Amino acid sequence: GLIVNQILAGIGHASHDGLPPFISFLVGTITFHGVALVLIVELFYRYSIPLNSMLKFEFPHLIKALALAGGLAIIVIPITIALAQVCSEVLEKLSLNSEPQTLVKMIQEKKVYSIWQKHVFIFTVLIIAPIIEETVFRGIIYSTIKQMGFPKLALFGTSFLFAIVHGNLMILIPLTFLAITLSWLYELTDNLIAPIFMHALFNGVNLYFLMNNSS
Repeated sequence: GLIVNQILAGIGHASHDGLPPFISFLVGTITFHGVALVLIVELFYRYSIPLNSMLKFEFPHLIKALALAGGLAIIVIPITIALAQVCSEVLEKLSLNSEPQTLVKMIQEKKVYSIWQKHVFIFTVLIIAPIIEETVFRGIIYSTIKQMGFPKLALFGTSFLFAIVHGNLMILIPLTFLAITLSWLYELTDNLIAPIFMHALFNGVNLYFLMNNSS
């Protein structure tokens, strides 16, 4: 329960005291992913970046990318959860607690009142977060730093930044590991669809267990 709860801590990045939980979740999501989306569109428009340079939908390339992402996810997701378990135990011994984010709190406290709200959560976790975050971290930041001639900084720096912005100490190491594998997958396939798909699988697995453990 706790491990899965914290792994989902990056959805709805900000908590807003005094607001209803669902509104707080929406504000946090729009603040992070909404602003990121605007910046992505601006960059793509200003520098005339073609989408097909990152997203390759050609049949053979797409199937290979999805297959590699699915196969790697089978290995990486259990390892990431195991790392989170170890980090949780270490933090517990050090008497350090990690505060669950808005989405996790709402599900734990059964404050998901309607079907449409659940659909919003699922859409955010499985579609919005993977697309926006992979475009920002792998498609833009990682690729830019690497093209500047710093491949190691691109790999490890971007991965660490990805973990930091999720704002949870317990999952800092697990998400850094996950981000490294997502970057490696992007390099291997040369297709941003691959890390987007694996990211969505990772979020989906954790959301499934969180909702079932809280039902």
